Amino acid sequence: MESTYIGLCSQRTLTLHNRTDIVSHFEWKLKSTADEEELHRNIIKQELSDEEASSKRSLLDRCVHNPYLRDRVSILDHNFDKRKALINNERFLFYDDVFSIDPVEGELWPHSQIDVTISFQPEKAKNYSSVAYCDVTGRESRLPLRLKGEGLGPKLRFSFDSLDIQNIFVNSAHAYEVILENQGDIDASYSMRSSSSLFGPKFTFNPSSGHLSPDGLQAIQISLSSAALGSFDEEFEWDVEGSDKTLKLRINGSVIGPTFQFDTDEINFNTVSYGFPSV
Repeated sequence: MESTYIGLCSQRTLTLHNRTDIVSHFEWKLKSTADEEELHRNIIKQELSDEEASSKRSLLDRCVHNPYLRDRVSILDHNFDKRKALINNERFLFYDDVFSIDPVEGELWPHSQIDVTISFQPEKAKNYSSVAYCDVTGRESRLPLRLKGEGLGPKLRFSFDSLDIQNIFVNSAHAYEVILENQGDIDASYSMRSSSSLFGPKFTFNPSSGHLSPDGLQAIQISLSSAALGSFDEEFEWDVEGSDKTLKLRINGSVIGPTFQFDTDEINFNTVSYGFPSV
């Protein structure tokens, strides 16, 4: 499948052909064999039995203090019987959180074909993979279809990745600007992480969070005023909703104290009489 932005959907089509003289029924399955289906079914049934036993023990313990709760035992049995019936009748047709197949089953007439649509709708920015098995009447084994796709998150970029502000004086106010751009095809929400370093809290970013549409731009004002002296090399981070990577901006420089300079290196008073001032 094509790489797809989260929240969007991409589709591919494949064609099933029936070159026989009989009607064929096809189903897209979760498991590769009927034996695997039964094994999976038994695991689910065992988990349900354990849940039922635990629920009954809890209810019977409560009945010791409240006999009227005994009527709920039959209701509990009825609910679990319904769930057991669903498990027994489960056909294990293909199902996946991000991949879907349509139609998931159908009839294929002799010497005909049918188009099947595969959809991919990622929820996170990561790689996905799954396997669907086509069970066709008359075939001994199921046909595997491997599904792969990459989910793409928002693409936010700063106009620069690092800023060297060099030397600034203590307690002086300085302002800078960086442009944040949404270079992707989906909306993007961002929020800045707090910083606990010595110089990190001396910076303010406005706005520190927001929302950008595709091709949108946001000017972020950076302010700095520090009463602390020393060099700094700060890396600020922003979380981007739907992305597993943070947005980073590095700022380095140095806060220095005030400097003074005389307009002359020395003063020569020449000969001065004792007790008399000289300017």
